[in-house]
Amino acid sequence: KIINGDLRLLGSKNKPVHLGPLVKNNFWKGVYVFNSKNSKIMNSIIKNITFFEDGNFIKLTGGINFHSSLLDIDNVVIENVTSEDAINITKSKFSIKNLTIANTTSDAIDTDFSEGEINFFSGNNIKGDAIDTSGSKITVIGSHLTNIGDKGISVGEASDLIIEDTIIENSAIGIAIKDRSVAKIKNLNFKNNKKDISLYRKKSFYNFGGSLFIQKKDMQGIKIEKDKFSEILNYAQ
Repeated sequence: KIINGDLRLLGSKNKPVHLGPLVKNNFWKGVYVFNSKNSKIMNSIIKNITFFEDGNFIKLTGGINFHSSLLDIDNVVIENVTSEDAINITKSKFSIKNLTIANTTSDAIDTDFSEGEINFFSGNNIKGDAIDTSGSKITVIGSHLTNIGDKGISVGEASDLIIEDTIIENSAIGIAIKDRSVAKIKNLNFKNNKKDISLYRKKSFYNFGGSLFIQKKDMQGIKIEKDKFSEILNYAQ
């Protein structure tokens, strides 16, 4: 737990930082960072992580948790996660590049009321959502999400996402856009999903469902479902 300070894991490509349990095949209780001005996780490998708990009053849903912070992640691998979110980012600004998350029992990246970029993210064998957003403004570029139990990208609760040059395959839903959220997509590749894109109102206190901005050429062969509260619009650039 770090309050009013920074988490800095600064490995190199040849000598990455390793975080894991003291006893092989056990799980450890993760990280919580609050009010950081310059946290960095670089060239690191993090394995066998569960939800954060400090033994006193704090118990969080994520394995790696950042709240009210500035965060930079680059060239990081996270594997074998049993918490509700591998990474939970709340009320923060972040940059994520070259991140791999594999083998989770629930979500990979969860953002709440945050702003940032996710570039070249690889999510594999994720039983929940690969990316789950609420009240967030995010750009996702050049990512590959495969074998996703729920949604490749969940755009929820008045989120605003730009998604480009990304592959989503073998998921229940490729992209879900709901509850007054907007997604602008370009050059996406959907493969073997039960649904590629779904737009709907989930929570009744929102007066609108989802808005999808997409060019006609990108709609060919895509399985799209929408309810009466949602809309599909031309993505004019």
